[in-house]
Parts: sequence; structure tokens; C-alpha cells
Amino acid sequence: MLWVEPIPKVFDELKSNISQLPRQRAIQALVTDRAYETYQFHVGNNHGASSSILELKDHKDIWPYVEYTETISLAGTTLTSLVQEQ
Repeated sequence: MLWVEPIPKVFDELKSNISQLPRQRAIQALVTDRAYETYQFHVGNNHGASSSILELKDHKDIWPYVEYTETISLAGTTLTSLVQEQ
């Protein structure tokens, strides 16, 4: 099992949560359609669940309490590149 998580704080928690599980591994990465391009990744205030490289649009109407609390620069990778590297 390969887990992929781009948010550093959430990634650390994920690694801790799966540390005792056999054959499971976590990778910190942002999977996109282009490798090596830098993205502004917006982190949601709901433990990162609504985080995205996209701006909030209709999401704000449905869940008005969700907002971005920080933006971090992350390099993207494609799923193909990630699997080949791992």
C-alpha cells in the first residue's frame, strides 16, 4: 500500500499512523498532470481535507466554514513518475 500526502504536517501524522502496519509506505508528494512544475498548494482549515491547487469556488457556498489558512509551494509529479521513482 502506498499512501501519498502533500501537506508536511499531515504527512508526518500519516507516517506515524502507518508505522506499525506491514507493507505500507507513505510518500510526501503532490500528484498533478505535470512533473517538476511548482504549484501554490492551498491548505484547508479542516485538517487539510479541502486542500487544493485550485481556488475555492462553489465549495464556499456549500461549506462556508471551510477556508484556506496557508499556501505552500510544492513541486508536482505525475503518477507515472511517482510509481517509476518508487
